[in-house]
Order: sequence, then structure tokens, then C-alpha cells
Amino acid sequence: MIFGLAGLAAWKLGVFGALAAAGGKAAGECAGLEERLWRMMNSPDPQRFALEQDIYYQGGRVRVIIEFVAWQGQPVVADLPPGYGQVEARAGNTVQALVSLEKLCQLSNEASVRSVMAPTRIAVP
Repeated sequence: MIFGLAGLAAWKLGVFGALAAAGGKAAGECAGLEERLWRMMNSPDPQRFALEQDIYYQGGRVRVIIEFVAWQGQPVVADLPPGYGQVEARAGNTVQALVSLEKLCQLSNEASVRSVMAPTRIAVP
């Protein structure tokens, strides 16, 4: 079956829209992002979702734990790339930060990021 560009775009929209409606993310999409955070990003009411899931969310920013990995033989640098948010704490190869909800997927796709997840309990900076 051959698709034109418009047909391919419509097919992708249908597939990814169905995945979102089913509550799942496509392979490779927001690779290192915890599933709950992905669902929160796609929720019609992120504030309510955060309350129900015990996720800290205020002013459009969510508290997350970011785990970093060595990249291309370089040592692990646990530091939030510029423009993503505010670092609250560092420990080893992890950072706790407040990150804009809209930037979570982009952050999770950074080469130096292994995972982005919500803390299991609300942490105090």
C-alpha cells in the first residue's frame, strides 16, 4: 500500500492518537519517561491527575527525578541541561528538579538521560 504524505500523516495521527487514547505510548516516544508522567502530559486535567497520583505539580512544573548515564565514554554528569527547569537536589547520577510539564518528553529524549520519573513520595527540597 502506498501513502502520499497527507495519507501517511493521517495514518500516523490515527495510530498515535489511538495509542494515547488507550493510555500507552509508542515505542521510542519519550523513551525514558515514566508512564505516569506521560499519561499526566496527555491528561485533559494534569492538576487533577497529579493529585490522584500523588505527583507534585504546581505552576505548570512537575517535580521529577532524572537519572543520567555516561554518554560517548564521558563520565556521568548529573546536571539538568539548560532551559529545562530548576534543580532542587543532586545525588550521584541523579537530580531532583522542577521541570515544565511540556518539556518532560524532550528531556527524557536527551542522550545523557536514562530516565525521568516522579519521586515515589513528595520530596522536600
